[in-house]
Amino acid sequence: MTGTNVAAVIFFWPAMIGTYSNANEAIAAADTRKSNLMGLYNQKKCQDADISTTAERTNGVSNFERKLGEIKEMLDKKLITQAEYDAQRKKIIAGL
Repeated sequence: MTGTNVAAVIFFWPAMIGTYSNANEAIAAADTRKSNLMGLYNQKKCQDADISTTAERTNGVSNFERKLGEIKEMLDKKLITQAEYDAQRKKIIAGL
């Protein structure tokens, strides 16, 4: 701990408590939103959507990220044009 950290705790402890409280509320709200969205996803029987949770990720890369990486690599190797890359990128993003 540095002197600055100690001073921050001494003088700004109410703000720190508020920050931790707000963080927990934000996490709870995000979990609620995720549950809501998954309920809609299941209710509508969606298919081919890339809704990856941490457990569903493979080697830390989602299907969405993999697809974007593949087309970026193709662009870098000049296998596709910038216009083709942009069109494919829009298509992948629209498929979210």
